[in-house]
Amino acid sequence: MDIRCELKMHKNSSPQPPPKGEKDPFIWQKQFIVLPFCSNFWFLQGGVSPFGGDWGEEFFRTLFPIILIFFSFSSPAQSILDQRIDFAIKNIPVADALLELSEAANISIAFNSKYFHADQKVTINAEAEKINFILNEILNGTNIAFRADGNKIVLYKKPPKKYSVSGYVRDIKSGEGLVLASVWNARSGKGVTTNDYGFYSLEISEGEALLKFSYLGYQPFSKSILLKNNISVNADLSPSLLLNEVIVTDKNLPIPHRRFLLGKGIGVSAKEIQQSPSLAGEADLFRFLQLQPGVQSGADGFSGMHVRGGNADQNLVLLDGVPVYNPAHTLGLFSIFNTHTIKSARLLKGGFSAKYGGRLSSVIDVRTKEGNTKKMGFMGEVGTLATKLILEGPVIKEKAGFIVSVRRTHIDPIVGYFSKKKKRNNFTMGAANYSFYDINAKIHTRLSKKDRVFFSFYKGADDYSNKTNFEDLYGDTLLANSDAQKLKWGNTIAALRWNRLYNDKLFSNTTFTFSKYNYASQNGFLYSEASPADTFVDNYFTRFQSTIKDAGLKTDFEYYISGRHQLSFGAGALLRQFEPGSFGADDEQLNNIEGIREIETFDDFDDGVAAIYFPNKFNAQELDVYIEDKIKLSKAFTLLAGVHTSAFLTNEKNYISWQPRISMEYKAPKIFGAALSYSRMTQFLHILTTSGNGFPSDLWVPSTLFVEPEKSWQATAAITADFKKGISAKSEFYYKKMDKLISYREGAGLPGLVDNSPLFWEEEITVGGGESYGFEFQIQKTKGSTRGWLSYALSFSDRQFPDINNGNKYPFRYLHRHAFNINISHYFNKIISLNIGWQYGSGQRITLVKSDAPFAPLDNLLGNFVDPQGTTNGTMLPEYHRLDFGFNFSWDKKKIKHQ
Repeated sequence: MDIRCELKMHKNSSPQPPPKGEKDPFIWQKQFIVLPFCSNFWFLQGGVSPFGGDWGEEFFRTLFPIILIFFSFSSPAQSILDQRIDFAIKNIPVADALLELSEAANISIAFNSKYFHADQKVTINAEAEKINFILNEILNGTNIAFRADGNKIVLYKKPPKKYSVSGYVRDIKSGEGLVLASVWNARSGKGVTTNDYGFYSLEISEGEALLKFSYLGYQPFSKSILLKNNISVNADLSPSLLLNEVIVTDKNLPIPHRRFLLGKGIGVSAKEIQQSPSLAGEADLFRFLQLQPGVQSGADGFSGMHVRGGNADQNLVLLDGVPVYNPAHTLGLFSIFNTHTIKSARLLKGGFSAKYGGRLSSVIDVRTKEGNTKKMGFMGEVGTLATKLILEGPVIKEKAGFIVSVRRTHIDPIVGYFSKKKKRNNFTMGAANYSFYDINAKIHTRLSKKDRVFFSFYKGADDYSNKTNFEDLYGDTLLANSDAQKLKWGNTIAALRWNRLYNDKLFSNTTFTFSKYNYASQNGFLYSEASPADTFVDNYFTRFQSTIKDAGLKTDFEYYISGRHQLSFGAGALLRQFEPGSFGADDEQLNNIEGIREIETFDDFDDGVAAIYFPNKFNAQELDVYIEDKIKLSKAFTLLAGVHTSAFLTNEKNYISWQPRISMEYKAPKIFGAALSYSRMTQFLHILTTSGNGFPSDLWVPSTLFVEPEKSWQATAAITADFKKGISAKSEFYYKKMDKLISYREGAGLPGLVDNSPLFWEEEITVGGGESYGFEFQIQKTKGSTRGWLSYALSFSDRQFPDINNGNKYPFRYLHRHAFNINISHYFNKIISLNIGWQYGSGQRITLVKSDAPFAPLDNLLGNFVDPQGTTNGTMLPEYHRLDFGFNFSWDKKKIKHQ
C-alpha cells in the first residue's frame, strides 16, 4: 500500500522550521510524494545523516534527488478532482447542486452563493464520472471557475474576457478622419484618443458597453454594444451649429476639451484659428500659436516663432509629416498654411514624444484635409490681401477623394501702381512689387478595409522686386544711377503615405517624403557720370542663395497591446543636400558687360564671373530609430517613456545621439491633474542669421567637422484643472538648458560679401550656450455663447558666447519678461459673432551704444532704458500693447455659405 511520506530539508541540526514571520536564508522545503515504503527522515546538511558518517550525507546529496524525481513521475498524487462518483440531480439551483456534490463526494466546496441566480438550474445524471467533469457541467454557462486546494475545492470568478473595439472617427460630411478625437466606455470611464488618421483601438471587458465619441466642434455620438469578440466600430460625427461646441454630460468623461495631452501637446483646430485675431482679415496658424503662453514672435506681426527662449530655427515644422524649412510668407507676416486646408495641428513645447527629433524647442505638426469622399464642394474667398479657391470631392464615392486649393495675393498691381507713383514724386523711375502663392493638393483612396494610400503635394513661393532709376543732366554731364533688388524664396513638399491596419491592435504608417527650400537674392548697382570729355562708371553686383533639400523614408508603428499598454516604435532615413552660397562680381568684371545703362534684369549677368565662397554642395544622411511605451500604471497614473536615437553621417564626421524622453501624468478622480516630463533633444541643422525674425536671408547649414550638433534638455511640471461649464486651467513650470548653439561673432559679415572676409562660414561663428526658465498659466472656456482664454507667461532666458559681450551672459533678444494675452469670442446668434484680442508684453531687448551727441527722438523713446556701456541686448524697448477686434457675419443661402 502506498503511504504518504514527508521529506524535510534544513541546514541546521534541529529539524524545526524558522520562526514564523522570519525568512530562512537557506532552503526550506516541504513536499508530499507517494513512495512504496513509509519512513519520515531528516536530511541534515552539514550534520549527521541517519546512515552515519560522510558517506550517508554524500549519498543523499547525489542519489536522493534522482530517487525523488523518479517516484514523483512514476507515482503522481491523485487529485480530488480525479475521484469518480455517481451523481444525479434534476432541475435544482446551481448553489444547491454544489452542496449536494459536496455531500456525495465527502469533500469541501468553498463558494459564495451570490455568484449564482436562483433561476439558474441544472440537471445531471452521471455514473462513475470524475468530480472535475461534474463541476464543469454544473458551472456551464456561468463565469465561475474552480481549483483544488488540498482537500477542498475553491470556486472563484473568472477574470472577464477582454476584447478590442477599433475603428475610425470621421466627419460625417466629408468622411475625413478626426485627429485626437476622444473615445471612451461610459461604463468604465476608460478611453483613448484617435491617432493622426482618426484610428483608435480600445480594450473593453466582455459584455455590455456604452461607447461615446467626442471632438471639439462636433456633436457627441453614443453607441451601445454587446461585446463577445473583437469588433470594429466607426463613428461619423456631425459639426456643431456653433463653432467649437462641446457637450459634457458624463462624470467619467476624459474631458475632450483638455488641451494638455501626454506626449501630444496642445491640439488646435481650424475653427479655433479662424476665431483668433487676424491681420487684414487673414486668419493664420502661426499668429494663433503666438498667442499661446511661452510662444513669442520675432517682431510685431511676424511669424518667426521663439518658443521658451529658443531660436526660430529650433522649431520642427511638419506638413503632413514632411519637414518645412521656411514656413513663412510676406517676409514673415503669414505662414504657408492655408487655414481652410488645415484639418488639425498641434504644438509641443515640452514633454516631447520619442517620435519627434531634430529640433530643440518645439514641434508644430500640421495635418491637412484629405478630400471629401461623399460629394463635391467648392469654396472661394476674396480677402483683403489674397484670394483663395478650394475644390474637393470624391474620385470614387465613399472610397477615394481629392482636394485642391490655390491661394494668391492680388495686391501686386496695387503695390506696383503706388510704388511707381511714389518714385515719380521723388523724381525717379521704377517700381517695387511683391506677390506670393501656394498650391495644396491631396488625393487618397482605400485599397481595402486595412490599406489606405495618401499622396499630398505643396508648392509655394514669394517674389519681391524693387528697381529705381535716376537720371539728370548737370550742365554737359549726364548723371545716372540705377539699382535693383530681387528676392525669391519658396518650398516644394511631397509625401506618399501608406496606412496599414494589420489587425485591431497593430497600425502602421509608411511615408516617403520630399522637401526643398530655395532662397535667392540679387542686388545690383550702377552709377555713371558721362560728359563730352570723360566717362566715370562705378558698379557692383552680388548674388546670395541658399538651398536645402531632402528625401526620406520612415515607418511608424502603433501597437495597442492592451487597454493599459500602448507601444509606439519606428525608424527613418533622410538624405539631405545643402547648397549655401554667396557670389560677388567686381567692378572690372561688370565693366566688361556691354550696354549697362539701366539695371532692368539680372539675367544679363553671367554667373561664371562670380566667386563662390560657400561649398557648392554638402551631402549628409540622417538615421532615426525610436521606441516609446505608454503604460497606465493605475487609474490615476500614466507613464510615457521612450528613447529617440539619431545618427548624422557626413564625409567629415559622424554624430550619434541618444535622447531619452519620459513623462508621468496623474489624473485625480475629480477635476485636478498633474504631469512631469524630461526630454533631451539634438539638432543637427543650424541657421546663420543676423535678424532672428525668420527672414529668408537666413542660411541653413549642417553640423560639420568643426561645428557640433546643438543639444538641449528640458524639464517641465504642469498642473491642470477641469471645472464645470467647459472651463479648464493649466499652469506649467519649465527649465531648459541649451548647448553648442552658434551665432555670428561680433563684427562678422557674410562670407564672401565683405572685403577680406574668410572663405568658410565656420570661421565667422562662435559657439556657446544658453538657458531658459519660466512659468506659464492659461484658463479657457469652451462652452456657451461666450468663450475664450486668458494667459500669462513669466520668462527668463540668456545666452553666453566667448566672442560676444566679452564672454559675459546677456539676455536673449526676442523675449518679453511678462506676456499677457486675452482672447474672447461672443456669439450673439448663429449669424453674428464678436472677437476681441488684447496682448501685452514688457519691453524686448536690443543692442544700442549711447552717443554723446543728442538725438531727441531716440532719447524720448528709450528714456532711462539705454545701457551706457552698450552691452549686448542691454537696451530695453518700451512695453508693447495691441488690441484687435472684429465682427463676423455668417449665413447660409441654399447651397452657398457666406461669411
